[in-house]
Formats: sequence, C-alpha cells, structure tokens
Amino acid sequence: MTEFIKTVHLITVMLLMGGITSMMAFSLKAPQGWHKVRYTVLRVLLWLLLFTAITGTLLVHPRHFTFHTHWIIAAYILVILCGGLLQYPYSQQRKFTRGVLAYTLKGIWLERIILAVSTIGLVLVIHDAVVKQTLF
Repeated sequence: MTEFIKTVHLITVMLLMGGITSMMAFSLKAPQGWHKVRYTVLRVLLWLLLFTAITGTLLVHPRHFTFHTHWIIAAYILVILCGGLLQYPYSQQRKFTRGVLAYTLKGIWLERIILAVSTIGLVLVIHDAVVKQTLF
C-alpha cells in the first residue's frame, strides 16, 4: 500500500510542477479572452496541491519519519505558503464583469510572480525530500 501511495504522490507532484510551469508559459502568451481557462487551471492546481499534501502526509509514518523532522516541517511550511499564494489570484478572479473574468495587467504580473515563487518553493520541497535535509 505504501508503494501505491508513493506512486500516486510522485504522479501528483509531477502534475503539479507541470501545471505550474505550463501556467507560467500560458500567462506569457495567452490571448486576452482566455480568463476562464486560467481560472479553471488555477482551481485544478489548488486541488493538486491539496492532494499532494495529503498523500505526502500519508507517507510520513510508514517511511519511519516523524513530523518533527526538519525537512518535513519545511515541506509543510512551503506547501502552505504555495497554497496561500496560489489561492490569492483565485480569490481575486471571482469578480465577474459581464460574464468574463476581470483581468488587469497588474493581475497578470502578480500571477506570474506568484507562479514563480510557487515553483521555487515546490522545487525546494522536492530537493529537501530527495536529500532528506533542508537546503538552508
């Protein structure tokens, strides 16, 4: 059962990283009318982040780790930070203007910065999980 959970966890991590990377590329070249696609992809990313955190939590005790291990604490902090950052544009895009999501230039740049910080945070989590210690 542990191997199945680990496999599902790795698949969700790869989907999450691919989704964030594609969302960054999409925000650079997307036409102005594709706001609903951004909104939907952002919701999927939030669900993937939640599912990744749940499967990661299920792997702590079977792998003989504790929740007091430094890299696991750092992983939880970074995942919560990434989730909060990804939640912000999602909450701002809920304002509809004539059936189309309102999206400003400031919002697009903010989204790009949030996606870049989330990518860095998730790469740090992956690094810490591979080497079993924190980077700093």
